[in-house]
Amino acid sequence: TITTLLLIRNQTLEQQRIALDVQLAQAQLRGDVIATLAHDLKTPILGTLAALASLESNPVLAAIRNSQQRCLRLIDDLLQVFRAEQEGLNPKLASCNLVCIAQDALQTIEPIATQRQISVVLRQGGQVDQTLLADAALLQRLIENLLLNALHHSSRGQRIWLQLRRAEQAWRLEIRDEGQGFRSGELPGLFQRFSPVSSDRPGAGLGLYLCRLIAEAHGGSISADNCPGGGASVVVQLPQRRD
Repeated sequence: TITTLLLIRNQTLEQQRIALDVQLAQAQLRGDVIATLAHDLKTPILGTLAALASLESNPVLAAIRNSQQRCLRLIDDLLQVFRAEQEGLNPKLASCNLVCIAQDALQTIEPIATQRQISVVLRQGGQVDQTLLADAALLQRLIENLLLNALHHSSRGQRIWLQLRRAEQAWRLEIRDEGQGFRSGELPGLFQRFSPVSSDRPGAGLGLYLCRLIAEAHGGSISADNCPGGGASVVVQLPQRRD
């Protein structure tokens, strides 16, 4: 009868509602656990960095400081990726200077490059207008992650180039190194979350994935390939948005 069908339908809808409530509760619980864990992990690291800052600088302390700062970056990458997948990555767009963002990124990774005796060179075209509509903090994170990836795949005495170029309605960022390049099997899944890497390739598979999320959140794209003369190249295309 109609009454029986309506009763069955209502029961089905109620079961679906309960299941959805459970899923939302589980997602909230995961978020709370990850946020709490990240906070608990960051607290001792920040304490170590503060203690190191008060000591006389030497190569050993510099290595410890760089290691702790990398741990902080990994934790922040995890939080950024989790939030992006739960809520979407919503960039706070504002007019910013891409060259200044790149310079700030270089300054952040410079101590690591110096310690490893690797030169990082910024190249830019002769554009008068260096502004674009973007989230400066996210773009700086993108550039830093790509530079750090290049550093980890480079050897002492080698160089890394960060080139900025604007063509018509887009900005092109290229990070190129002199390392061994990507293995052919790595390229297809390079920008996927937790992409598999070999034992001699450091990283948790989050940094490049976050770079892809940031590029796509700005309406852009990211790609990678090996250079004909050796080394690897990662290219980010960003549209030249206007206010």
